[in-house]
Amino acid sequence: MTAPRRSLWLIIFTIGIDALGFGILLPVIPQLLTNPASPHYVLAPGTSRETGVLLLGCLIAAFPLMQFFATPILGQLSDRYGRKPVLATSLAGTSLATAAFAVGIVTRNVPLLFVARAFDGATGGNVSVAHAVIADITEPKDRTKSFGLAMGAFGTAMILGPFLGGTLADSGLVSWFDAATPFWFAATIAAANALSVWYLLPETRTPSRTPLQLARNLNNLARAYARPKLRPIFLTSFLVMAGNGIFLAFFGAFLVDRYGWNERQIGRFFGYMGICVIATQFVTLRRMAKRFAEPVVLRVVIIGTATMVAAYVLPVGWWAMFVIAPCVSTCNGLAIVNLQGLLSRSAGPDAQGEVMGINSSLQALAMAVPPLVAGPVASALAPWAAVLGAALCHLLAWLAFITRYREP
Repeated sequence: MTAPRRSLWLIIFTIGIDALGFGILLPVIPQLLTNPASPHYVLAPGTSRETGVLLLGCLIAAFPLMQFFATPILGQLSDRYGRKPVLATSLAGTSLATAAFAVGIVTRNVPLLFVARAFDGATGGNVSVAHAVIADITEPKDRTKSFGLAMGAFGTAMILGPFLGGTLADSGLVSWFDAATPFWFAATIAAANALSVWYLLPETRTPSRTPLQLARNLNNLARAYARPKLRPIFLTSFLVMAGNGIFLAFFGAFLVDRYGWNERQIGRFFGYMGICVIATQFVTLRRMAKRFAEPVVLRVVIIGTATMVAAYVLPVGWWAMFVIAPCVSTCNGLAIVNLQGLLSRSAGPDAQGEVMGINSSLQALAMAVPPLVAGPVASALAPWAAVLGAALCHLLAWLAFITRYREP
């Protein structure tokens, strides 16, 4: 295996491990804040459900909000000092923050939960650096497929992560399992991943001593607007990720509220969605990439995502969730990968790091602000309102793309 090929697979593994740590959160966090009947509930007795839902949105938003400020700085540091040291350091930060989150659960220390998620976001720009490595070592014509493999790793982690999160939190299986156990596990594998990057990943970027711009995250918003050719892609990507941010923040709470599911049931459902994502990336994407250009795919799958996410809130039985999930996972998975590939292909070869940094800033902002806005809505109405808000974001993304994007 050639060195670039080994590096690609190591980075794909890194992205998978990072997603695994995120997936572990999904079945556990709603129980901590929105389900007073759960033995893992961390809020004070008598706290209202509305307060718990509001705190859930804020806790989910803490990570991407800090990531919005930190990711461009980490990207610049990776240009200045190399990809490897920045990637390894950010993974080590993820390990430390995840361990702190476990301590917060054990001690029922809600402020510590927020501090841990914020610190993880501040050091968690590793995915953008990993994407820059992929852009460094692959030819432009192969980038969509490489990003597809990375998305496949994400899908694999989205099977294992929620499944592990729900299983490791189930004291009915092992007496000493509790809500903190998944996070101790995630902290351990993040530390192992940091060591593997440090010792096994060759440097893919020649360091350049360019000045460090601490306010580049804000400049990135203006830089995104200043690129007319890429502006429609940035806008579409922002709205798609906004929809995903709301969905991931509140869908677990929706399942608790409507069906009374526990960690293990939510974990298995998200794992089922991950299986659908894997099928999309390793089967559907390869076939569609050979036959259709990214814009053609995006015009179909984004509206498909909007429609099927809205279908989740229909007053039907729990079994319908398992019918709708493959449609959502397929459409959304294809949308993310094709947006990434179209953006990389539309940018010049010398602007890959800059463009990926801009896109990461926009995506982090998209994952942070909508949960903060949707939180009060879900608190005043019910979690299903936030799910409809996610569908609305995808609808706006589709309208933005079909009306604003033009083939070069």
